[in-house]
Amino acid sequence: MEMIIITSIAPVHLNDQKKAVDSWNNLGFKVYSLNNKKEIEVLKGEYKNVNFVETSRTMEKHFDKPVVQISAMLDFAKTLDHEYFLFVNSDIELTDDYNIFEGVKKEMQSKVIIANRQDYGNDKNKHAIYHAGIDMFFIHKKFLNIYPQSMYACGQCFWDYWIPFTAMKSGIDIALLQNVVGFHHKHELQYSHDNWFRIGRFFRWENLLYQFQDTQHGIGQMSTYVHNLIYKTAIKLKV
Repeated sequence: MEMIIITSIAPVHLNDQKKAVDSWNNLGFKVYSLNNKKEIEVLKGEYKNVNFVETSRTMEKHFDKPVVQISAMLDFAKTLDHEYFLFVNSDIELTDDYNIFEGVKKEMQSKVIIANRQDYGNDKNKHAIYHAGIDMFFIHKKFLNIYPQSMYACGQCFWDYWIPFTAMKSGIDIALLQNVVGFHHKHELQYSHDNWFRIGRFFRWENLLYQFQDTQHGIGQMSTYVHNLIYKTAIKLKV
């Protein structure tokens, strides 16, 4: 059974996102993008091989733009007659020179798999791994129900920690893919520090991490703690 990509394409950085979507199409993935009605009207003419899914489940009131809830993306995946899903940020170019994704599918039966991107500037051959965040999440349908409804949104902070952290708390193994599969052209940040702090406070509350103070410094300490815990706990996977 094929793997399905679920994302939310943004109406910015179109060139980078087109490169990413082209790479997905070239690898034979079926692609779904969740967006509100207004964004779909803008984007559907730019992307011919993307299945746009209209949703009203956005976080515009919190983040000043209609970023889509991760919960909406997970819930949509549950409605599809597929088992293997890749949730990925919309500007990540994928490569599969050695048929890696077939091996990943086998491992998805028992693990939630995460992967880091490779950042590059003007020269794609000069790339370096980005450790601070996670951009790719391989999740089998059997694990989708472990995730509660929440306020994390695609393109914003902490959802990349929430996916593996929730799996860990649910007793599911997480694995960090060691193969290079994703590239990202560097650009300015798409979130504000205020939004980082807001969603970080929610992460603290939701996960009962009250040993960290409800201050910017405390949320920074919590972020470092969760980051280190994920990378320490994750099985190192190379397929």
